Amino acid sequence: MPQVPYRPLWDRIGVVVTAVCAVHCLALPILLPVLAATDLAVLAHHEFEWIVLAFTFVLAGVVLSHGYRKHHRSLLPLTLAAIGGVICLFRHDLGHALEPFVLALGAGLIVVAHVVNLKLSRHFAAHGGAAHAH
Repeated sequence: MPQVPYRPLWDRIGVVVTAVCAVHCLALPILLPVLAATDLAVLAHHEFEWIVLAFTFVLAGVVLSHGYRKHHRSLLPLTLAAIGGVICLFRHDLGHALEPFVLALGAGLIVVAHVVNLKLSRHFAAHGGAAHAH
């Protein structure tokens, strides 16, 4: 099987998007009064939150599964992202007061998943794709 060139751009985009999601979740309770008084109130809507979460999950799924299939064959990034995703989806179950912190924890795990994928993919690309030698 020919080696697929490693391009870290998508993992980096995943880190940025997920980190912005986490910061949004932590800052929203503080910024809510300001957002309500401006045209940026859309950033506080649950629909916006779900769109960002869906984009984050789809991006992580595509990028991390590509890293798994084409570069490193490690389930660690996918596992971290899955745990982070489950935490994000069930954040309401722990109470409203903890929701921003729980969501930040879940998003943080997805960021870590992208960073691990980046490091594993870079390592195996530098070593000639050793993960494909089964």
